[in-house]
Amino acid sequence: MNYADLCANVQDTIENTVSAEMLALWAQQVEQKVYNLIQLPVLHKTFTGTLSSGVPQLLLPIDFLYLSSLAIIDDDGSYSFLLGKETNYIRQVYPKVTSMGLPKVYAFVDETALLLGPTPDLAYGVELEYDHYPESIVTASTTWLGDHMDSVLLNGMLVEAARFLKSDQDVVGLYNKMFEESMAGLVSLGGKLRKDEYRTPVR
Repeated sequence: MNYADLCANVQDTIENTVSAEMLALWAQQVEQKVYNLIQLPVLHKTFTGTLSSGVPQLLLPIDFLYLSSLAIIDDDGSYSFLLGKETNYIRQVYPKVTSMGLPKVYAFVDETALLLGPTPDLAYGVELEYDHYPESIVTASTTWLGDHMDSVLLNGMLVEAARFLKSDQDVVGLYNKMFEESMAGLVSLGGKLRKDEYRTPVR
């Protein structure tokens, strides 16, 4: 279901006309709720780049939400995965920026950068696996969520609409139940999509 059809369905169901701004807000609120509660492959991204020799920090992608893994790629293509630590640990174990070598640990400096320990002594390749918020259906028109589980978006927006319109509690309760059922279906689908084939037999 694309965004135009989604909005039309919402307004037809509530038998009321609301502003485009309000519809967009509801859609984005539902998307955030879904993406914060359920891990889906559509959230996952990979960043590859190169560390700078003598620079102890790695800047995070602008759409970074949270980290899955961080690895150094050696010249022979082998991966060395870094362990997450606190910044205090890195500064205690590697008190000098000039203490250089193959990075073994990382810590969050803030929402924009990671501190590496020790400071890279070479321009190592780096691979960052992370999750992000996909583009909203409001601006993209079509998204993975709208194409595969449009009931989640529709029912979630109906919950927001019922609250906004101060509908009777039984109506709010009905939409909430429908949304919860849609979410349960998405949780089930998300689990199937994210199965680890090394541990889970492929059927």
